[in-house]
Amino acid sequence: MKNFLKILFKIVLWVGGFLLIVGGVLRFFFVDEVVVGHNGMAPTMITGEKVFLWRGGTPDMGDIVVCRHPGQPQIFVMGRVIALGGMTVTAPRGQLTISATAPGNNRPDSTTPDRDIMSHPRFHDVDNGVTTEMTYGIEKLGNTDHYFFEPSHFTFRLRDHVVPDDKIYLLGDNRGYIGQDSRYFGDVDPQTCKGKIFMRMQPVDDEGANLGHGWLDILD
Repeated sequence: MKNFLKILFKIVLWVGGFLLIVGGVLRFFFVDEVVVGHNGMAPTMITGEKVFLWRGGTPDMGDIVVCRHPGQPQIFVMGRVIALGGMTVTAPRGQLTISATAPGNNRPDSTTPDRDIMSHPRFHDVDNGVTTEMTYGIEKLGNTDHYFFEPSHFTFRLRDHVVPDDKIYLLGDNRGYIGQDSRYFGDVDPQTCKGKIFMRMQPVDDEGANLGHGWLDILD
């Protein structure tokens, strides 16, 4: 029994050391640690959480990316890609609609992402110190499903906008959070994107909102 425990202990140490080496290589060459700076991406990520970013790659629909602010390139912005170059974003009757056509052209390729409402938690936003009842649910965007937030009784508004061919349009998962996505700073150059957020490393307390955030969660 003692020999078995010694062998098992050696195996655990070897595996742990191997994982540390692999993790170190990934961190050095491919992965950055990012601290979430605001609640514009809540409920997917909230202020203070540490997440992993995979460097490089071409931004695609549904990706969470970190890119340079189009008007202030010395700072970075974070958001979800909801439209690529040539697409149109609109919000008829308060519903996000994405299309490859110009506004007013009601061709069948316009799509409104499906939504499933899960609950109405009270979320304390540490950014402004305000607690608000939120609509919490899942939105289906392309091949990905992701969580979203909206204040209860909130009406989503977005100006009809055609994304230039060489740009992308970012939107926060917290649709009531203004100032941290393309509704405020405009289209983003994908060439300035540092990479894609793919995993939560360390969660923070959501103060009773019961978002279920954990260590090493894969993020969509």
